[in-house]
Amino acid sequence: MPAAHNRLDFLDAARAAAALLVVVEHALNARFPATTGWTLTYVLGQAGVVTFFLISGFVVPMSLEAGRPLRSFLVRRVARLFPVYWLSLGLAAAYLATGWQRYGWNGAPDGAGWWVANAAMAQDVFRVGYAWPVYWTLAFEWLTYAGFAVAFAAGVLGRVGPRGFAALLVLLVVVGVGRPLLYGRPVAIWSLHAQALSAVAGLVAYRYYTGAIRRATFYRLLAGWVAAVGVVWWAHFRAFPGAGPILWPVVAHFACRYAIGGGVFLLLLELRRRRMPRVVCWAGERSYPLYLLHCLVLILLLQSSLPGWAFVPCLVAGSLALTAVAHRLVERPGIALGRQVEGWLTARPAAPAVPEPVPARRAA
Repeated sequence: MPAAHNRLDFLDAARAAAALLVVVEHALNARFPATTGWTLTYVLGQAGVVTFFLISGFVVPMSLEAGRPLRSFLVRRVARLFPVYWLSLGLAAAYLATGWQRYGWNGAPDGAGWWVANAAMAQDVFRVGYAWPVYWTLAFEWLTYAGFAVAFAAGVLGRVGPRGFAALLVLLVVVGVGRPLLYGRPVAIWSLHAQALSAVAGLVAYRYYTGAIRRATFYRLLAGWVAAVGVVWWAHFRAFPGAGPILWPVVAHFACRYAIGGGVFLLLLELRRRRMPRVVCWAGERSYPLYLLHCLVLILLLQSSLPGWAFVPCLVAGSLALTAVAHRLVERPGIALGRQVEGWLTARPAAPAVPEPVPARRAA
């Protein structure tokens, strides 16, 4: 395994890259709408999300298998996600209170229930809109946590490896080919299943990282993933030859998204033994507030008269500045509180003191 001092720096670098891909796409699409027709611009943010999902699949089993109780993992996740999330939600409320409802970067509040659902990260459960558009990924993040936590509690997470991933690829082919035949129309490789496989691929990458599987096996599995997706798309084109004009843009978008997002993760995984630039690791450690809070900076800058050439640099700089403050005042205290609560929950009650026996006096 890599040396302890920098063994996970590549994950911070991957987080920074993923967050910046999202920020840049949002900046280009909002400030330069003509770029939305350019495929690579359109998928930059989606590629960043793929990288995030791969990171989650890598980190979650690492946390679950660290020897701590399952409740410790859940407490840490809640303390890690909710404080900054609530900060971003409060900023959304403040923005909406100004009446500046422009550019489509805000939700449409519909009573107290709308805010409660957003505060609980339960928008999909209650079928309400997102206060900020980036919130959609958090629901899948919790599904990832839940799926891995159930597998861990059932004692099967540690046994998930090459065979389990290969079985999921077979299932992808069976469902991906059978579904369009069943419905009689093209059905794209739907997002949820692709994201779930991304998380499992992150788990397999973690097994590769720890030495549980060899490099050749790891890359064969990734090649199998590409082949499985290819088979599904080939079946679509064979079954519906007239749907080519509709399917080809979807295929191009899908391929670019996973090539960029997966490529970033794999490149940094292979460079894990090298030192990552300190500024990149700094940004990676703050990637979560950067992901959530750049929306506010973006929507404020859109109402300014900044020239086009300055828009993206100002967005990145402003988002990083806001992120630094949020990390120091909200994220770090939230993480510390989570560890304190974890200590309370896992502390074992002290054993009752047993009085020492008093030796009996000898008879005179």
